[in-house]
Amino acid sequence: MDKHEELPQELRNAIGSKRIIFSVQARHYIPAWFSCFGLIFIIGWLAFVSIFIYEYILPVLMGKNNEVSIDGEMILIGPDNFEPVIGIGILLIILFALGVVGLITIIRWFTEKGPWVVGTEEHMIYHYRNTVNIIEWKHIEPNMLVEEKDGKGNLILNLNRIIHLKMGKRIVDLEKLFLFGIENPQIISGHCKQLIEARNLTN
Repeated sequence: MDKHEELPQELRNAIGSKRIIFSVQARHYIPAWFSCFGLIFIIGWLAFVSIFIYEYILPVLMGKNNEVSIDGEMILIGPDNFEPVIGIGILLIILFALGVVGLITIIRWFTEKGPWVVGTEEHMIYHYRNTVNIIEWKHIEPNMLVEEKDGKGNLILNLNRIIHLKMGKRIVDLEKLFLFGIENPQIISGHCKQLIEARNLTN
């Protein structure tokens, strides 16, 4: 916590001369359990698709003839007769490509750091992937979920900062701000509640 010297430049620019009450970076943008579940699912997906690629496509690519069942009929396919599996081949390639994209995404979830959050007296400043959002404390609910073990854990904040006018009615869209794997979430939560209360008293 309070590793101000590590703050990204875009975040420093947004902070300016404001006094930093706290700063913290989430370990991940996606919770680890969800990433593990996604990894297991994608590995199973790729393995399942690979079985059909091995059965229908690989022999043709290797110049071999292979007898396969299509619509209950045994058909001999090979380099000179691959038309029956063109449609299946295109579908399998698309499914395998989707699996590869999913695998890359999940690896990114494991390796990429999560968002930065900085608290000043006026605002909470949220930074992720070169994007900065400045949130007023009055738009953050004091009820927040805190999970902590051995000084690390998760903090989930409820926001009500988006207000739309629709057919003469005011609609408040609630959002959630997830911070997974941060240091000292109880302390960060305490700072947030104090700053929320202070701003509410002045408004």
